[in-house]
Amino acid sequence: MPTKTYMGVDVRRDHSFRIPRPDLTVRIGTPNTCSACHKDKTAQWAADKVVEWYGPKRPDPPPFALVFDAARKHIPGVEPELAKLVLDIKRPAIVRATALMQLGQYQSSSLIEVSIKMLGDAEALVRIVAVRNLENLPPERLEARLGPMLNDPVRSVRVEAARALSQLAPTRYSDKSRAKAKLFWKVLDEYRTGQYGLADQPGAHLNLAVIYENLQQPKKAIESYETAIDVEPTFVPARMNLAMLRARQGDSPEAERLLREAVKLAPTMASANYSLGLLLAENPTRLKEAAKFLGIAARNDPGNSRMQYNYGLSMQRLGAAVEAERGLLAAFKLEPRNADFVNALVIFYSQQMKWRNAFPYAQLLAQLNPNDPRLRAQVEFIKRNAFNAP
Repeated sequence: MPTKTYMGVDVRRDHSFRIPRPDLTVRIGTPNTCSACHKDKTAQWAADKVVEWYGPKRPDPPPFALVFDAARKHIPGVEPELAKLVLDIKRPAIVRATALMQLGQYQSSSLIEVSIKMLGDAEALVRIVAVRNLENLPPERLEARLGPMLNDPVRSVRVEAARALSQLAPTRYSDKSRAKAKLFWKVLDEYRTGQYGLADQPGAHLNLAVIYENLQQPKKAIESYETAIDVEPTFVPARMNLAMLRARQGDSPEAERLLREAVKLAPTMASANYSLGLLLAENPTRLKEAAKFLGIAARNDPGNSRMQYNYGLSMQRLGAAVEAERGLLAAFKLEPRNADFVNALVIFYSQQMKWRNAFPYAQLLAQLNPNDPRLRAQVEFIKRNAFNAP
């Protein structure tokens, strides 16, 4: 049997067999049982053998791998397929929870609707993801939806709800004598106790720091972030979060120092470079340096529309038209109905006096904002310049 290395050090022979789907390996690069043993053969050879022995038809239902692959590549129109997977109770809990997690990246109306429904799902794993998907709801809705989850019979679900609700603690749970507040603080203590039990792991101190930030206790948050770094000096997320906290406190030099350490530890980490680039861009005289880090972020996370957008804007401000256009178009292709991205292209092409290029984006922007008369006037202005219309 072939071997696998577990936990980075434990080499074991893997006796698990899954339904061989070398055809999926050919299509999207997933591993398959055939190739694990027949290392001298290609995935196409294995796929051809399966067809030779069993015919071209594959068992229903269709593999969820294709839907997940499309979601990870940000292919438009995949949201309904993800929602179908979430709602299909015949699927394993891990598949449904993963589909719900991937649905979260789209922030569509279906995300909220499906996530609210999944709060009552029989599978705890699905309920946990549903809670996470809803944590950015407005305060009233957040409390209404997640407050009842504090009574969930599964600890991992209720503590996740308490973590999400902690952002409301300073205003809605300040009176600890109220029944709702008592329950919240009780479950939040469960969450904190669990993190203290993992004190040898930097992630636990990071989680506690985020809670302290939500509770508006910055001193304790800083201490927890610094503890995370002490436990694991190469732990980048703690440096990034601490840098953001220092920046909010007005200490930009310290924030920059921490972010530069993060980039040094993880040179290709998109989020670290992006955060440093945004911080530097706050100073107009450092825009060229900022664009360098924004460019690294955009190259290392091509599926992140906001990174592409900000890189494009930085190039536009520096007068690098080719790079600016590339970045702005990349953002638009990822989110073609994002008004910010469409507007940026209208402005870019108008400044370049490429009126025919600007025209379709101006039309789309007016469609996205049908009640704004200024955009209709803009369409007419660009149309006259593009087509010499009277």
